[in-house]
Amino acid sequence: MVRGFGALATGSLAGQLVGFAALVYVARQTGATNLGAYTFALLLATYFNLFATLGIDYLAMRDVAQDRALLGSIVGETLVLQGVLSVVLYIGLVALAPVLATNHEVAHMVPIVGITLFTTTLTLDWALLALGRSRNVALCRLVGQLAYASLVPLWVVRGPSGVFHYAWLNMFGLAVTAVALMMTFFRLTRARLRVGNARALLRRLRRSMPFAYSLVMIQIYAGIGTLLLGYLDSSHAVGVYAAASKLPFALIGFANLWLNVFFPHTAQRLLSDARGFSNDLGRVVTATIVIGAATAVGALLCAGTLMVTLFGPSFRGASVPFALLGIAAALVLVQANFSNVLLAGGSQQYYVIAITIAAASVVVFNLVLIPLLGAVGAATATVCGEIGLTMLTLAGTRRRLGSLPLEGTRLIRGIGAVGLMAVAMLAARSLGGAVVQIGAALATFVPVAWSLRVFDSGLLRR
Repeated sequence: MVRGFGALATGSLAGQLVGFAALVYVARQTGATNLGAYTFALLLATYFNLFATLGIDYLAMRDVAQDRALLGSIVGETLVLQGVLSVVLYIGLVALAPVLATNHEVAHMVPIVGITLFTTTLTLDWALLALGRSRNVALCRLVGQLAYASLVPLWVVRGPSGVFHYAWLNMFGLAVTAVALMMTFFRLTRARLRVGNARALLRRLRRSMPFAYSLVMIQIYAGIGTLLLGYLDSSHAVGVYAAASKLPFALIGFANLWLNVFFPHTAQRLLSDARGFSNDLGRVVTATIVIGAATAVGALLCAGTLMVTLFGPSFRGASVPFALLGIAAALVLVQANFSNVLLAGGSQQYYVIAITIAAASVVVFNLVLIPLLGAVGAATATVCGEIGLTMLTLAGTRRRLGSLPLEGTRLIRGIGAVGLMAVAMLAARSLGGAVVQIGAALATFVPVAWSLRVFDSGLLRR
């Protein structure tokens, strides 16, 4: 499992670096307003995409992990259901674009980014993850990233047209990933797809509803700030927020990778050895608390110069939102472990209640704070919502497993390593900008954490 996560994390890190470099180039070429139009259009497509997937792939992942003999029918039924939903919802998205869009640029971009509905349907990463083929997934995702990013400097020009080119290139990269994953799946499994009758399809659709509702609430919870910024503020504010959120959301992506890899393992261990799994979970949570603390402190100390250094002077307003979103990302690292237990362990109803409360609170916070503070208000709302969701999912996990045995001594040593990292970053501030501070942070935290044995290498080996 750890090797699988390592492969996904390595591939994702490489892909994120490539994608981030492409975003920096696009932001400098097109500016915050045009980048905001693309981000807003993509978010609209993302909401429609949720109803095209309806959590069917999450249910399928769990079913494959628990009974691989049914692989052909599970994959076949999933593709049919999501394919039909994708066609219907793409037509609806394009038809409603003039009503939902905040300006003409967004409306014209929606049909392009709406192609994600089809690429998501054909992307069989969930099946390969359920089969333990994390390395193949990592490679295919990286190939897609490289395919689109390599063309960005050649095709993205200044002004609004550059953003439209960027949108097409992103869709091209997603299509490359989808084709690569599908070819890999059939090459490795030789699976023969089977589709049951209408009753079987409806039963699978009905069983996916708890996952579907949870995913919709998660998207509202995670993306409503950007959406409301577009409606209550401007495309410029959306662009600033998009730049501020890129690095924190990349870290959240790593948390989601961990959840994807950990999900089948959790589903199996909770059935066979719940107490042993609880002990392992306590060790994992201890490590993520330390990593989260380092992330939050690092974001706070380098936020003042990092955004301008990367994206240019027009993104100076992204500094405070970046610092706040760094704190939110740190909380997500911890919370993802608890959400994983609830979803894989059959506590979907509790998780539905928790994410509904969190989503509703984030909507209220955004409605109040965005008119007052703009992008800073959206970031503040995200932090408040994440605090609430972390507390609720922790309570649900303790209800499912009992108290978590955290490793107190490792936690104390980890906080000490974070403290020394903060001192190094403050000392490096006078020597240079954000890049120097980040270098000082890594050069301090990694060797100190290693020498203090902050992380349990025995658990990783096992």
